[in-house]
Amino acid sequence: METIEEVLKGSIGTIRSIVGSVFHGDYIGYRLDPIPFIIIRVGDSLTEVPITNPAFKPILEKAYRVLEDYERRRLLAYEASGIFKIQPYIIQLLILDAIQLSKLLGIRDANTLVKTLLEHPLSRERATLLTKQGVEWLVRRMINVGLLNMPEDGS
Repeated sequence: METIEEVLKGSIGTIRSIVGSVFHGDYIGYRLDPIPFIIIRVGDSLTEVPITNPAFKPILEKAYRVLEDYERRRLLAYEASGIFKIQPYIIQLLILDAIQLSKLLGIRDANTLVKTLLEHPLSRERATLLTKQGVEWLVRRMINVGLLNMPEDGS
């Protein structure tokens, strides 16, 4: 398994291209805490853009393919927090709830897991903060990045 730093170092060309074409700036470097941020210069100012920004989707998808589960959960929590404006640690807990409930209750499809997360006492409070659509997105994204092994469509 690669580290997130190895993914970034191996993707410098792609990052430079994205920074130039999307942000009209120059790639300066990166910062890894709490998740990777790409440091860019636009005009006279420096800006940090999280790797979860949609512009960096190719880098993020590569990271999901090569990182260990802990790092994937962390990245996914930050990706979801950027979309749904909920603190990442709450989403990380909901991700763990989803994994635990799917295993403990033998849930094998996304729709049942979404319903369970919204109703189960273990996860209901966190899930309702994310809304039903947010929980649906999160479960499908967990399947897509390899954190859950079940069909996305419930079949």
